[in-house]
Amino acid sequence: MRPLVLALAIVAASASPAPAQTDPFQMQREAELFAAQQAAQQRAIALENQLFSLEARAATEQRLRSLEAQQARSLPARPPSDPTARPSQTGSFVSIPDDRLAESNARVREASGQPR
Repeated sequence: MRPLVLALAIVAASASPAPAQTDPFQMQREAELFAAQQAAQQRAIALENQLFSLEARAATEQRLRSLEAQQARSLPARPPSDPTARPSQTGSFVSIPDDRLAESNARVREASGQPR
């Protein structure tokens, strides 16, 4: 049994090369491959960062255009108003004569039970 274990130990030891026997060209190729992989990874990260930046800029510009469009719709152009003009002279506003407005107010107060 002892010779068998000894033979297996010799075969196992001879199967793997010693660290000093590694091929320097293979080590150089592995180092170049590793450097190329690192450079490719850094380029991919830079491109991804640039893409995110462009997407954020495009989204911001779109939101700004949307806000500008909302402001343009919500602020209609009004003609300059004359502070001395009466409501009946302002054009599109509803005008109620003073006596009818007073009658309406009296009816409302009467219906609500609030004496004045």
